[in-house]
Amino acid sequence: MLGIPLFLNAQAQFSQGYLVLANGQKQSCQLKNRGAEGKGEDYIYRLSKNDSIRPVSVEKIREFGIENSRKFVREFIELDISGNRIKSYEEIGKNLNVEKGYAFLQERIESDDASLYSFQYEGEIFFFYRRLNAPVNFLIYKQYELQVANLEITEVIRDQRFRDQLEADLPCSVDAQKVEYRLEDLMEYFAAYINETGGHYKKLGMPTKAKVGIKITTAYNHSSY
Repeated sequence: MLGIPLFLNAQAQFSQGYLVLANGQKQSCQLKNRGAEGKGEDYIYRLSKNDSIRPVSVEKIREFGIENSRKFVREFIELDISGNRIKSYEEIGKNLNVEKGYAFLQERIESDDASLYSFQYEGEIFFFYRRLNAPVNFLIYKQYELQVANLEITEVIRDQRFRDQLEADLPCSVDAQKVEYRLEDLMEYFAAYINETGGHYKKLGMPTKAKVGIKITTAYNHSSY
């Protein structure tokens, strides 16, 4: 399990929702978010108003949500959590610290053909996608800071291979090379692809304010992850 700290939010209220247990049983429940929007691990639930409050456990629950509003699904993911400071271009894509485990991904575009998911970790938002019934894939993006000998940051470099993934797996009339790594852009791209292929989709959740900060950038495409 990918460990993420909780941030309490006393203003949140319980909302009517549902959960799907590991054995596939679906139950009605009341859900409450104790932290940042978009983080499944921050939710708690109760089966009724007088029932005890329990955390949403990634070990016991495979899906939960609020009908037509929020949906979180348990998925096995791999995420590089290594630092982003480098001293040369040759370090890009090297010395990765990949953490593997189950986590709750928030479904943003629900479709039988192509679904989009988001995941928040350490203040950043990462995106995953699924084609048909295949496992989820990480939309590859990382921002590096090139640091010279005197410790000054001279350049910010983006590994933005997610654009190539979109072109290869979800080709449509939208120019993937102009898509930014943010929720609004990706939702629009997925919607365009599904519309052009004659499919149907549902948008879930409001766009989060958490974005990856971008300054002066250089595009970089690396061949492996």
